Amino acid sequence: MVLAVSVITAGAVFGYSKYLTSVIEVKTAALDQARNEIDREKVEDFIRLQQRFESGKGLLENHVVSSRFFTLLEESTLQNVKFDQLTLNIADDRTASVELAGYARNFNTLASQSTTIAGVKEFKRSIFSDIRINTNGTVGFSLSADIDPDLMRMVVPTEVPATTTPAAPVEAPVVEAPAATTTATSTKPAATTTPRL
Repeated sequence: MVLAVSVITAGAVFGYSKYLTSVIEVKTAALDQARNEIDREKVEDFIRLQQRFESGKGLLENHVVSSRFFTLLEESTLQNVKFDQLTLNIADDRTASVELAGYARNFNTLASQSTTIAGVKEFKRSIFSDIRINTNGTVGFSLSADIDPDLMRMVVPTEVPATTTPAAPVEAPVVEAPAATTTATSTKPAATTTPRL
């Protein structure tokens, strides 16, 4: 019985190995046929096209675009603030900084502009300096800030925040001395009406 079982087991293993060998031969033949049917020129064309796409993507990601920066600066500038000097510095690693000079109508307007700029996340480490009173009564100042590198790139980040409508910057009211007021007392009697029967 042991001999019979051993012979049967050896026969099963031999038969299964032959089956696996035949399956491998069939799959190998099918693979060789598929390879022969592939058009080498088309494959090379696809490879070159993919390389062009990768190259174009790199150019777009590294291309410097300043239009978004100027749009954001326009939206963040209060009505009574004017900039008359601007220097935009862009380093080789695509980091950017800006230096501005301008004037505001008064100190309250300048304080409101400082608060507005501080709330813009694309402007980092904003510093107002060289604050002075001009001969025409306006308040001159200088502003320096680092710019978020994503703001200067062609490709917008894939993570798009929820759409929200930004609130328009509100200028702080100008504090002035209250003017004297008088209240006139009317001596004219109030008009009366008699209901008609």
